[in-house]
Formats: sequence, structure tokens, C-alpha cells
Amino acid sequence: MSSGTVTELKLAEISPAPDNPRRKLGDLSELISSLGELGLLQPLVVTPRNGNYMVVCGHRRHAAAKKAKLTTVPVVVRDLDEPQRIKAMVIENCQRSDLSPIEEARAYQQLVGLGVTQRQLADDVGKGQSHISKRLSLLALPPKVLKDVDSGGITIGDAIELAKLVDHPDALATAVKRISFGWRANEAVRQQLAEIELQKKGEAEIERIKAAGIRYIASKDDYTAPKGTMYVDPDRSWDSLPMKIGAHSKLPCHAATVGRNGARRYLCTDPKSHAGDIKEAKQRATKDAAAERRRAHDKEIREATRARRAKISEILQERIPKDELIEQLVSSLIRETWQSKRKIACELLGIDADGFGQVKRSDGYGFEEKWEQALKAEAAKPGRAGAVGLALVFAATEETISKAWDGWQRHGAYFDWLAQHGYESTPAEKRELAGKAPR
Repeated sequence: MSSGTVTELKLAEISPAPDNPRRKLGDLSELISSLGELGLLQPLVVTPRNGNYMVVCGHRRHAAAKKAKLTTVPVVVRDLDEPQRIKAMVIENCQRSDLSPIEEARAYQQLVGLGVTQRQLADDVGKGQSHISKRLSLLALPPKVLKDVDSGGITIGDAIELAKLVDHPDALATAVKRISFGWRANEAVRQQLAEIELQKKGEAEIERIKAAGIRYIASKDDYTAPKGTMYVDPDRSWDSLPMKIGAHSKLPCHAATVGRNGARRYLCTDPKSHAGDIKEAKQRATKDAAAERRRAHDKEIREATRARRAKISEILQERIPKDELIEQLVSSLIRETWQSKRKIACELLGIDADGFGQVKRSDGYGFEEKWEQALKAEAAKPGRAGAVGLALVFAATEETISKAWDGWQRHGAYFDWLAQHGYESTPAEKRELAGKAPR
């Protein structure tokens, strides 16, 4: 029997396809309930196999019908050969949104195994060839990774990235581990691919060294020469033999190694035979190293200054709480103001600083004199920080106007403020402010 019309078949004559791409049929309870009330409304698509019939499309409905204890179900019988059966089953399943990426990949693999090209497959299922290729690449991943993809522990995007490392199991394992530590998959994979390229580069360089007849010595790291050897460096670095490569290559102690970056470095296998050259190089390198450390430190300080001031600029765009603002202003004024101004501020505040002695600064640099200590103690009292700050500001002006050569004219605002608070300038002060004082 083979037709495109709907007919009834005994459920016992129909079996599910063992190679159905959709391995998990999901919750069937609602479908079973519907079948019990209304029967199977949408027929199964089946094909003759081994004297009975095999499901092509409708595996969930078939499983639900069995659980609902139906005896017959409506079907459409199609006489399909194996490629046709698998293609129909794959296309039907791949059009469902709940098919997992790994199930989808296995479905594509079934057709590829039957000789269907990726381009033909893309046309048949309505997907891009790139999509087909990426899904198929997942199947090369280790079973544990595939399991994590199915469970959602690894996203499909991450799995596609990891598939780039399938030919390098150790690199793949490292990338998976780093993803579990919070790395982005593309970064973890990119770094491993870069390591692989460096390894290839190093292996090729080793072959070139041997082909040139140079003795090769393996190196454990990029920072120290292999035991019993010394780098040959004409620039006289502190840990190297200061000798030109061409000259050293004529000696029996000449050799080479390759670092992790794939670059060749030359070695001396008998450093003792060059003791005089090494001693001279170390003496020069010691002086050069000290100067280099100073330059490097100064550069770090310049970079830190730029970063710090950029951060301060950001902070100054924020709304700073009043108490915090006053605390910082006053602390800075006390710290940065000269001793003479601190002394005047203490006088303005009526503070007797003689009870405070000279003590070492908390940072260990220099000493705090008594006026600095007294102002800090006063500012720490509730409600007094603002008064201390204002006293230091006024102390600066008071010290300035006390110097006859400086002139008073630019301090008019200071006397205006004092007038608002009840101070009346003397005739002598008014003459100074007006620039009419006798000279």
C-alpha cells in the first residue's frame, strides 16, 4: 500500500524510526489528553519497512497515541527509499524550534553520510550552507562538551568557537576550562589558536637550526638560558655573553634554542671560557640597569599622574556630599599650607598650640609641627572643620597684606566680607585699599 491519501493503520503495525534526530520527545501529557478526547487529528507519515511501517513524520504523536492506548491511527503512507526517508525525517525535525543544536547536527550528518552535499542539504532544509557547516563541526567535539551544549552549560555560540580546536585536544581542554572560569569563548579559543601557531613556528625554526648544522638545546622558559649555558647577545645584556653572533658561531661552544614565541636565540655552552668579557658586561649592565629602572619608574609615575588626574576630573563631575567636601578641603589646606599661615590660623581660632609637641608624620616622612597638630585636632571636633578651613584661607590673606610690598588693592572682597559680619575698616586700612597710603 502506497498513496498520498489518509488511511487507518493498526498502531501495532507502526514502529518509531530508531534514527530519529529528535531523541527527546518532551512532555506528552497535553497531547495524550487531547488524543483521549478527540483522537489523532493530524495523520502520521509512514513508509513500509520489513512487512510493517516506520514513522517518518510524527514521532511525538505516535508515542502519545501508544500512551493513550489508541488501537488505530490515521496515516499517509509514502514509499520512500532510505535517503528519501531520512531526508523527509530530517527536514520535518529541523523545522521545529525545540530541536537541540546537537540533534540538528546529527540529523544533517545522516544525510551527509548518504552522499548529500552540504549545498544540497542547505537548499533542502532552507538554511545557509554556513549554518549547516557550523552545525556539523559540533559533532567533532568531545562527548562531554556535546553533553554540556545539550544541557545549556555551554552555549551554541561557544561550542562553534570551540569546534575550531577539535584537532588539538589539549588546547580544546584548556579553552573549555577557561570558559568555566569566566573567559569569553572567542578569547579563550583565539589565545589557544595563537599558542598553536607559535608552537608550529617554533617547530619549524628548530628544523631550520638543525638543517644549518647548529647544535640545538631545548629551553624550558623564555627568561633563563638552559642550565650550563648563557645567551649570546652583542648588545651586552646583563645575563648574556657580549659577543657578536658571527664571531661566536665559529667557536665549538656555539648553540641555539627557540623560545615560546618561536624566535631563535643563540647560546654559549662554555661561558667560563669568556670570563673576562662577561665581567666587563656585568659591570656596564649594572650601571645601565640602574638608569633604566629610574627611567621606567619615572614613566610609571607620569602614566599614574595622568590616570589619577583623569579620575579626579570624573569625580569633580559628581555631586559630592557637603561633609565630605569640607573634610577634604580642610585636610588639604592643613597639609599644604605653610607653617607661618598655620600659626596665624591658630591665632585667629584662639587655639593655644603650645600643648602640642613635634611628632613624626604617620607616613614616616618628616615631622608635624605643633600648629599642624593643633589645627587637625580642632578640625576633628564636631562642627569645627569649616571654621578651621576658613581660618586657613583668611590666614593666607592676613599674611599677604602684612607685607608692605604686596599692596592691599586686590583684597577688597576680603574686607567687604568682614564688613558684612560687623567689622569696620580703620582709616589706615581704607587708605591702603584705595591705594592712597603715604609712601
